[in-house]
Amino acid sequence: MKRLLLLVLASTALASQASAADMPSFTPAAPAFSWSGVYGGGQFGYGWGDYNASSANISDVDDGGTPDDPSDDVVNILYPGFSDSVSSDGVVGGLYGGANFEFGGVVFGLDADYTWSGVSGDFNTGDVVIGDEPRGRFGTGSLDVSWLAHVRGRLGYGFDRFMVFAAGGLAVAGLDGSTSFSAPEDVVVTSSNGDDSVTGWTVGGGVEWAATDNLIVRAEYLYDRFDDVNLGRYTVDDFGLPDPGSASIDGDLSVNIFRVGVSWKFGSMF
Repeated sequence: MKRLLLLVLASTALASQASAADMPSFTPAAPAFSWSGVYGGGQFGYGWGDYNASSANISDVDDGGTPDDPSDDVVNILYPGFSDSVSSDGVVGGLYGGANFEFGGVVFGLDADYTWSGVSGDFNTGDVVIGDEPRGRFGTGSLDVSWLAHVRGRLGYGFDRFMVFAAGGLAVAGLDGSTSFSAPEDVVVTSSNGDDSVTGWTVGGGVEWAATDNLIVRAEYLYDRFDDVNLGRYTVDDFGLPDPGSASIDGDLSVNIFRVGVSWKFGSMF
Protein backbone atom coordinates (compact mmCIF):
# COMPACT_ATOMS: atom_id res chain seq x y z
CA MET A 1 0.00 0.00 0.00
CA LYS A 2 2.83 2.38 0.89
CA ARG A 3 4.59 1.54 -2.36
CA LEU A 4 1.42 2.29 -4.31
CA LEU A 5 1.03 5.67 -2.55
CA LEU A 6 4.66 6.63 -3.24
CA LEU A 7 4.25 5.67 -6.91
CA VAL A 8 1.13 7.87 -7.24
CA LEU A 9 2.87 10.86 -5.62
CA ALA A 10 5.94 10.51 -7.83
CA SER A 11 3.82 10.27 -10.98
CA THR A 12 1.90 13.41 -9.97
CA ALA A 13 5.11 15.37 -9.39
CA LEU A 14 6.56 14.34 -12.74
CA ALA A 15 3.35 15.27 -14.52
CA SER A 16 3.34 18.71 -12.86
CA GLN A 17 6.93 19.38 -13.91
CA ALA A 18 6.23 18.34 -17.49
CA SER A 19 3.16 20.56 -17.64
CA ALA A 20 5.12 23.55 -16.32
CA ALA A 21 7.86 22.97 -18.88
CA ASP A 22 5.32 23.01 -21.69
CA MET A 23 3.77 26.38 -20.59
CA PRO A 24 5.14 29.53 -22.33
CA SER A 25 7.19 31.86 -20.10
CA PHE A 26 5.73 35.33 -19.32
CA THR A 27 7.90 38.45 -19.54
CA PRO A 28 6.31 41.79 -18.53
CA ALA A 29 6.25 44.32 -21.39
CA ALA A 30 8.60 47.28 -21.00
CA PRO A 31 6.68 50.52 -20.33
CA ALA A 32 6.50 52.95 -23.29
CA PHE A 33 8.91 55.90 -23.11
CA SER A 34 7.35 59.16 -21.94
CA TRP A 35 8.63 62.61 -22.91
CA SER A 36 7.00 64.16 -19.86
CA GLY A 37 9.48 65.64 -17.41
CA VAL A 38 11.98 68.40 -16.73
CA TYR A 39 15.41 68.52 -18.37
CA GLY A 40 18.62 70.53 -18.60
CA GLY A 41 21.79 70.36 -20.67
CA GLY A 42 24.30 72.05 -22.97
CA GLN A 43 24.48 72.83 -26.68
CA PHE A 44 26.93 73.88 -29.38
CA GLY A 45 26.50 75.09 -32.95
CA TYR A 46 27.03 77.70 -35.65
CA GLY A 47 25.28 81.00 -36.33
CA TRP A 48 25.13 83.37 -39.28
CA GLY A 49 23.14 86.49 -40.02
CA ASP A 50 22.74 89.93 -41.62
CA TYR A 51 22.46 93.48 -40.36
CA ASN A 52 21.26 96.08 -42.88
CA ALA A 53 23.10 99.16 -41.60
CA SER A 54 22.03 102.57 -42.89
CA SER A 55 22.34 106.24 -41.97
CA ALA A 56 21.76 109.56 -43.73
CA ASN A 57 24.35 111.50 -45.71
CA ILE A 58 25.67 114.69 -44.14
CA SER A 59 26.39 117.26 -46.85
CA ASP A 60 26.42 120.88 -47.97
CA VAL A 61 24.80 121.24 -51.36
CA ASP A 62 24.94 124.32 -53.63
CA ASP A 63 21.69 124.30 -55.54
CA GLY A 64 23.25 126.06 -58.56
CA GLY A 65 21.46 128.54 -60.73
CA THR A 66 18.10 126.73 -60.73
CA PRO A 67 16.90 125.74 -57.24
CA ASP A 68 14.18 123.48 -58.66
CA ASP A 69 16.59 121.55 -60.91
CA PRO A 70 18.73 119.08 -58.93
CA SER A 71 20.78 118.21 -62.03
CA ASP A 72 22.91 121.33 -61.66
CA ASP A 73 23.37 120.98 -57.88
CA VAL A 74 26.96 120.86 -56.69
CA VAL A 75 27.95 118.91 -53.59
CA ASN A 76 30.56 121.02 -51.86
CA ILE A 77 31.09 118.59 -48.96
CA LEU A 78 29.74 115.07 -48.54
CA TYR A 79 30.13 112.79 -45.53
CA PRO A 80 28.39 109.63 -46.77
CA GLY A 81 26.18 107.58 -44.47
CA PHE A 82 26.23 103.84 -44.00
CA SER A 83 24.40 101.78 -46.60
CA ASP A 84 25.72 98.28 -46.20
CA SER A 85 24.55 94.77 -45.44
CA VAL A 86 26.68 93.20 -42.74
CA SER A 87 27.18 89.48 -43.17
CA SER A 88 28.20 87.92 -39.89
CA ASP A 89 28.92 84.42 -38.63
CA GLY A 90 30.54 82.49 -35.79
CA VAL A 91 30.20 79.66 -33.31
CA VAL A 92 27.56 79.57 -30.57
CA GLY A 93 27.21 77.52 -27.41
CA GLY A 94 25.47 77.56 -24.05
CA LEU A 95 22.97 75.99 -21.67
CA TYR A 96 19.29 75.14 -21.99
CA GLY A 97 16.49 73.60 -19.98
CA GLY A 98 12.75 73.20 -19.80
CA ALA A 99 9.81 70.91 -19.22
CA ASN A 100 7.60 68.68 -21.40
CA PHE A 101 4.15 67.21 -20.96
CA GLU A 102 3.06 64.35 -23.25
CA PHE A 103 -0.55 63.51 -23.88
CA GLY A 104 -1.38 60.74 -26.36
CA GLY A 105 1.87 61.24 -28.27
CA VAL A 106 1.46 65.04 -28.49
CA VAL A 107 4.15 66.87 -26.54
CA PHE A 108 3.68 70.37 -25.11
CA GLY A 109 6.72 72.11 -23.67
CA LEU A 110 8.47 75.25 -22.50
CA ASP A 111 12.15 75.71 -23.34
CA ALA A 112 14.67 78.41 -22.34
CA ASP A 113 18.34 78.91 -23.13
CA TYR A 114 21.30 81.26 -22.75
CA THR A 115 23.83 81.13 -25.58
CA TRP A 116 27.26 82.68 -25.91
CA SER A 117 27.71 83.95 -29.47
CA GLY A 118 30.70 84.63 -31.69
CA VAL A 119 28.55 86.01 -34.53
CA SER A 120 30.17 89.25 -35.78
CA GLY A 121 30.62 91.33 -38.94
CA ASP A 122 31.92 94.66 -40.32
CA PHE A 123 30.37 97.47 -42.39
CA ASN A 124 31.47 100.81 -43.85
CA THR A 125 30.57 104.02 -45.67
CA GLY A 126 31.88 105.45 -48.93
CA ASP A 127 34.48 108.21 -49.31
CA VAL A 128 34.38 111.76 -48.05
CA VAL A 129 33.93 114.05 -51.08
CA ILE A 130 35.05 117.70 -51.06
CA GLY A 131 34.09 119.40 -54.31
CA ASP A 132 34.47 116.56 -56.77
CA GLU A 133 37.48 115.00 -55.08
CA PRO A 134 37.20 111.83 -52.95
CA ARG A 135 39.30 112.07 -49.78
CA GLY A 136 39.15 108.48 -48.49
CA ARG A 137 36.65 106.38 -46.57
CA PHE A 138 34.65 108.24 -43.99
CA GLY A 139 33.37 105.61 -41.55
CA THR A 140 33.71 101.96 -40.57
CA GLY A 141 31.80 99.90 -38.04
CA SER A 142 31.40 96.47 -36.54
CA LEU A 143 28.61 94.55 -34.87
CA ASP A 144 29.18 91.66 -32.48
CA VAL A 145 26.24 89.60 -31.23
CA SER A 146 27.83 88.65 -27.91
CA TRP A 147 24.97 86.55 -26.48
CA LEU A 148 21.48 85.30 -27.25
CA ALA A 149 18.66 84.12 -25.01
CA HIS A 150 15.34 82.50 -25.90
CA VAL A 151 12.11 81.58 -24.12
CA ARG A 152 9.99 79.40 -26.41
CA GLY A 153 6.88 77.32 -26.42
CA ARG A 154 7.25 73.90 -28.07
CA LEU A 155 4.79 71.60 -29.78
CA GLY A 156 5.92 68.15 -30.86
CA TYR A 157 4.92 64.59 -31.54
CA GLY A 158 6.67 61.58 -30.04
CA PHE A 159 7.33 58.37 -31.98
CA ASP A 160 8.39 56.34 -28.95
CA ARG A 161 11.99 57.52 -28.43
CA PHE A 162 12.01 60.03 -31.32
CA MET A 163 10.25 63.39 -31.27
CA VAL A 164 9.87 66.10 -33.92
CA PHE A 165 8.96 69.59 -32.72
CA ALA A 166 8.35 73.20 -33.70
CA ALA A 167 9.12 76.09 -31.37
CA GLY A 168 8.67 79.85 -31.22
CA GLY A 169 8.70 82.75 -28.81
CA LEU A 170 10.86 85.55 -27.42
CA ALA A 171 14.48 86.24 -28.43
CA VAL A 172 16.90 88.65 -26.72
CA ALA A 173 20.36 89.57 -28.06
CA GLY A 174 23.30 91.33 -26.43
CA LEU A 175 25.12 93.62 -28.87
CA ASP A 176 28.56 95.16 -28.97
CA GLY A 177 28.67 97.74 -31.76
CA SER A 178 31.45 100.18 -32.57
CA THR A 179 32.16 102.85 -35.19
CA SER A 180 35.17 104.92 -36.18
CA PHE A 181 35.43 107.92 -38.51
CA SER A 182 38.13 109.57 -40.61
CA ALA A 183 37.66 113.24 -41.52
CA PRO A 184 39.79 116.05 -42.92
CA GLU A 185 41.83 118.23 -40.61
CA ASP A 186 39.86 120.63 -38.41
CA VAL A 187 36.72 118.49 -38.76
CA VAL A 188 35.42 116.96 -35.53
CA VAL A 189 33.28 113.81 -35.55
CA THR A 190 31.69 112.71 -32.26
CA SER A 191 29.67 109.54 -31.78
CA SER A 192 27.53 107.86 -29.15
CA ASN A 193 26.73 104.22 -28.49
CA GLY A 194 23.44 102.62 -29.47
CA ASP A 195 21.54 99.57 -28.23
CA ASP A 196 23.41 97.15 -25.99
CA SER A 197 20.51 94.65 -25.98
CA VAL A 198 17.44 94.17 -28.16
CA THR A 199 14.34 92.00 -28.09
CA GLY A 200 12.71 90.22 -31.00
CA TRP A 201 11.11 86.92 -31.95
CA THR A 202 12.30 83.44 -32.85
CA VAL A 203 10.89 80.42 -34.71
CA GLY A 204 12.39 77.04 -35.51
CA GLY A 205 12.15 73.30 -35.16
CA GLY A 206 14.11 70.13 -34.74
CA VAL A 207 14.25 66.51 -33.61
CA GLU A 208 15.11 64.78 -30.34
CA TRP A 209 16.17 61.22 -29.59
CA ALA A 210 16.05 59.53 -26.20
CA ALA A 211 19.28 57.52 -26.15
CA THR A 212 18.29 56.25 -22.69
CA ASP A 213 15.38 56.98 -20.37
CA ASN A 214 17.31 60.06 -19.18
CA LEU A 215 19.84 61.04 -21.87
CA ILE A 216 18.24 63.14 -24.66
CA VAL A 217 20.05 64.24 -27.84
CA ARG A 218 18.75 67.25 -29.80
CA ALA A 219 19.37 68.88 -33.21
CA GLU A 220 17.54 72.06 -34.19
CA TYR A 221 17.41 75.21 -36.33
CA LEU A 222 16.37 78.70 -35.13
CA TYR A 223 15.65 81.96 -36.95
CA ASP A 224 15.86 85.12 -34.81
CA ARG A 225 14.63 88.55 -35.95
CA PHE A 226 15.34 91.94 -34.34
CA ASP A 227 13.85 95.06 -35.93
CA ASP A 228 14.97 98.69 -35.59
CA VAL A 229 18.37 97.98 -34.08
CA ASN A 230 20.28 101.22 -33.39
CA LEU A 231 24.09 101.23 -33.28
CA GLY A 232 24.49 104.85 -32.26
CA ARG A 233 24.53 108.39 -33.55
CA TYR A 234 27.35 110.56 -34.88
CA THR A 235 27.76 114.29 -35.47
CA VAL A 236 30.06 116.06 -37.95
CA ASP A 237 31.24 119.56 -36.96
CA ASP A 238 32.76 121.02 -40.11
CA PHE A 239 33.31 124.74 -40.57
CA GLY A 240 32.35 124.25 -44.22
CA LEU A 241 28.83 123.22 -43.20
CA PRO A 242 26.27 125.82 -42.14
CA ASP A 243 25.41 123.72 -39.06
CA PRO A 244 26.81 120.55 -37.50
CA GLY A 245 25.14 117.54 -39.11
CA SER A 246 24.19 114.31 -37.37
CA ALA A 247 22.91 110.89 -38.39
CA SER A 248 21.67 107.75 -36.66
CA ILE A 249 22.79 104.22 -37.61
CA ASP A 250 19.81 101.88 -37.81
CA GLY A 251 18.92 98.53 -39.33
CA ASP A 252 17.24 95.15 -38.96
CA LEU A 253 19.19 92.18 -37.62
CA SER A 254 18.50 88.53 -38.43
CA VAL A 255 20.39 85.54 -37.01
CA ASN A 256 20.21 81.90 -38.12
CA ILE A 257 21.41 79.16 -35.79
CA PHE A 258 21.97 75.45 -36.21
CA ARG A 259 22.93 73.62 -33.03
CA VAL A 260 23.04 70.25 -31.33
CA GLY A 261 22.56 69.57 -27.65
CA VAL A 262 22.58 66.88 -24.99
CA SER A 263 20.33 67.06 -21.93
CA TRP A 264 19.43 64.96 -18.89
CA LYS A 265 15.75 64.27 -18.20
CA PHE A 266 15.36 64.33 -14.43
CA GLY A 267 11.88 62.87 -14.30
CA SER A 268 8.27 63.84 -14.43
CA MET A 269 6.93 66.86 -12.58
CA PHE A 270 3.29 66.15 -13.49
